[in-house]
Amino acid sequence: MFLFCCLRLRNRKCDGVPNVGKLLYGKRKNAIHTTSKAKPSVVGLLMQVPESELRQAAWRAANVKELNKSTLSEVLKKYRAVNRLDRSEVVVAVADEFSLGLTSSHYCTLMAHANDNKDYQTALRYWNRACSEKKANEKVHGALLATYRGASRWKDAVQHYNAMLEDKITLDPYALHTVMNACRRANACDVAITTFSKAVRSGASPNSAVYLELLRCMQQLRKPNQWKMSLEVLCSIEGKVDLTAGHFNATMATMGGALWTKGVELFQTMKTKNVQPSKETLSTLTLLNPNNLPHAVQCVAEAHTLGMPITDAMYRAVLTNLFRLKLDHEAVRFAEREFGKCNEDPGNPVNASISLSLAIIDGLLAHNRPQEALLFFSTFETRLGNVVGSATRGLGTIGLRSQRWIVQGRVAVVDHNVLLDPRCESLFSHYDSILVPFSSIRLLVRRVRELFGTLKGRYTKQRLKRLQELTADQSTPMRVLPMAHQLIAHTYIVDGPITSESVECLRETAREKKDEDEQLREEQRRLTESFFIRKRDALFSKDGFVARVCGSSINEGADVAVVVKPGETPVVSGSGPVVLNSPDRMSAPERVLAVAVMLKSLNPDSNVHVVSPNPVQLQVVEKWNQMHPAIPLTMVRYPEEVTLKAPAEEQQQQPSFDRSNEEVPVTKKASCDRVPWHERRPLFFPS
Repeated sequence: MFLFCCLRLRNRKCDGVPNVGKLLYGKRKNAIHTTSKAKPSVVGLLMQVPESELRQAAWRAANVKELNKSTLSEVLKKYRAVNRLDRSEVVVAVADEFSLGLTSSHYCTLMAHANDNKDYQTALRYWNRACSEKKANEKVHGALLATYRGASRWKDAVQHYNAMLEDKITLDPYALHTVMNACRRANACDVAITTFSKAVRSGASPNSAVYLELLRCMQQLRKPNQWKMSLEVLCSIEGKVDLTAGHFNATMATMGGALWTKGVELFQTMKTKNVQPSKETLSTLTLLNPNNLPHAVQCVAEAHTLGMPITDAMYRAVLTNLFRLKLDHEAVRFAEREFGKCNEDPGNPVNASISLSLAIIDGLLAHNRPQEALLFFSTFETRLGNVVGSATRGLGTIGLRSQRWIVQGRVAVVDHNVLLDPRCESLFSHYDSILVPFSSIRLLVRRVRELFGTLKGRYTKQRLKRLQELTADQSTPMRVLPMAHQLIAHTYIVDGPITSESVECLRETAREKKDEDEQLREEQRRLTESFFIRKRDALFSKDGFVARVCGSSINEGADVAVVVKPGETPVVSGSGPVVLNSPDRMSAPERVLAVAVMLKSLNPDSNVHVVSPNPVQLQVVEKWNQMHPAIPLTMVRYPEEVTLKAPAEEQQQQPSFDRSNEEVPVTKKASCDRVPWHERRPLFFPS
């Protein structure tokens, strides 16, 4: 049997059938099975080891003499690239145990890494250690200046740089740039220019970045004939350093107002010298004369020709001029055309429509004719709904125009100045509900962008993050008014919502045709002040009457007649704003006033307070109370008058012991009239 099996296997071999098992798993002469002799480096090991084993791995590497100064420098740079300052400190602690000694390069890397993480105390600690070990060279001094700049200690930076000049320490140009940039961020441009002059006299050689910072300081200084000095500096550095678009932009920005034509000439010179324009070049050129509509439109066309992105400031200038000239139909056509160009190449970031959407939002908030602004808003409501969140850092919404805000009790309408105060959360105990206008949030978001890199900009950004937490919590009484309701609120102080009474006034005016001009002149002589028909005027007062307005028929867009009281001058609604100080735009205090007036009109039983530390805001409210006593608003100067005009619940419920026993029940009864806000129904419920 065994012989038969062997013969059978021999026959298979002779048949020519390949042995698959041998081909797959048998030894082949051309196959070399060797293992790699390369071992992981110390840098790779310390980068990949877990956090819990990092100290032990670094200790083993230092024990076998594999962690030396060069390896430590490479490890610190790798950790900075991945932003792991905690791991760097662990490795440095192990290096100190083995007395490896840190070099100036190590200290420079550690301080720069700490500056990246805004951990300025750690950076100063390494600076003090470098000084104690006498390892502070020019690079470490530069890292210290960067620490002072990040910590907004510009005075310390200037003092340290002046001491270095007196000690004749060799510095690179970027140290001077750091000091000047710190001064410019703190709005101390005159100190920056003085430091530049002192450094040049001491033998410093500025580079292109330093000259750019100098021109920006001169731009921000805003002195008379500053454009001449900027132009002289630009001409003097030509040929010495490489000119960029930033140098021309800073010089061009000093030529605003009546000198805007010189800015246009400088832009043409920039194109002649083949200097590539930046994203801010055409925006700066537009802002030289933003009230000139042809100039703004030409800048937008130039951006399309050069294939450059258009900023929201450029779009805002065009739309603002069109609204000011009452060319809202042209503004709609312009926006439709620009949206069409953005949709031609959706993937191209140059054609992004977010800049146009932001400009439309800002333009509608400043529109001086709210009814036309609402028509414009309804045209682009769908497109704006996708941008409102990013325009307000997630705080605002688009809203529904069919809803109204129902509030009760004591209501506070705050402006952006109150939101910047970290103590504003104390208002929760003083008010049943707090409403933040949409325009105030948008103003703060624009300020964060304009003040990017400054201490004020970082603080404003921090306050917006805190507002996100407060508004997201449903238990807090703070809410942000949607954009649609903000635009509707503007109608309450300019045009007034159209009511059935106003339509009847128009019909009555159209039927009476006899002696209209004479009656109008007589009434204008004996009347002094007017107010518009609003939803509150459901019933006319006994001493009120309807002013006769010229016109034989009611046409579309006709002026709304007004109800006036004796001693008031009739003004036709639509002929011009009454409350607005500027006829071209609605200012920020007036937008806050509009929200308060809307809340008071829709909720006459509530007590609406306008809380602001800005005296201009309080003056606007006082002017409104004088012109419209039927809708009284309470002015509250923040924070002095908050406790006086809006006492907290604890203050109301606390009895006064210095009074007689008969007065205590009266105090308790007064405190029971107001129910705590957390026991009421949900606030700001839109119906």
